[in-house]
Amino acid sequence: DLVRSRGLGDVYKRQELKKRFDRDWNYRRKFGASMMEQFGVEGIEGYEFLCERQNHTCPLCKKTEEEILHEAAENRKRKGLAPVKYSMPAFVHDHCHKTNKVRGLICSGCNTMIGGYENAISQLGEETLRDYLND
Repeated sequence: DLVRSRGLGDVYKRQELKKRFDRDWNYRRKFGASMMEQFGVEGIEGYEFLCERQNHTCPLCKKTEEEILHEAAENRKRKGLAPVKYSMPAFVHDHCHKTNKVRGLICSGCNTMIGGYENAISQLGEETLRDYLND
């Protein structure tokens, strides 16, 4: 029984790991309802739809999908990390955390900046932040 349960546990772990790196499953799980409601597509089709709509470019920093992936590979190499085993998407879904409405796809760098900005506004207020930065 112990051997069987271990075997099933390993199968379960492999399935969970596969899900984690399965872009289609993740896109459907995270943004399926919003993408279907807003654009009539979901999953990997939704990701590809938004990529095409944005000309495979981050709308904020204007980096192309190819540039972003190349930059990520170079950063991993510089840090002495092995190349990624799974195909990583160049963009992440940018969405409103209140409504879950998808705004589009942006690169991770821009996503980090937006998140920091949104947090600063919610904690400090837009006017306070603007006044401080304009001094």
